[in-house]
Amino acid sequence: MSCLWSVFTKPWAGLPGAELGALVAGIGFAGAEIPVRDTAYVTPANAQRELPKFSSQLRTEGVEPISVASDLSEPVFAACAEAGVPMIRIMAELGPDGYAASVRRNRELLEQAVELTERYDVQSACSRITGGTCRRRSAYCNCSTGYRTTSSWCGTPRMTRWPVITRR
Repeated sequence: MSCLWSVFTKPWAGLPGAELGALVAGIGFAGAEIPVRDTAYVTPANAQRELPKFSSQLRTEGVEPISVASDLSEPVFAACAEAGVPMIRIMAELGPDGYAASVRRNRELLEQAVELTERYDVQSACSRITGGTCRRRSAYCNCSTGYRTTSSWCGTPRMTRWPVITRR
């Protein structure tokens, strides 16, 4: 069994793809999760234009984009499909309105993403640890009830440690 050692590139979110690829490869990683956020080089607003080029630059440096950390909007799904990035990772946020409301909101978000997941053949994954508490882990479990989830650390083509959400 072989593993693709990957790093979340949030600390270097402002770097262009070629520079980030050289940095990531230079510190010994062969995979990267790319933040696609308003504060990053690739943003949700420019993802369709920038993500394919950015991903190509990473690959030129020997770094495979394993996922993006972003939202589940259609432009991000379309950009990932065009760039060959197989997964979008989100966090199951717990809002100030309480646990039950947060679970409902996250379940609705995941349900809306099912159609986009199927249309673009890009998976969505939900980080189940958003602070390391049992309460937050159980929020993930409640959000994903009714979905098939897979989770592994190594040895699958997806090489992800986050549960992948798909329709049952």
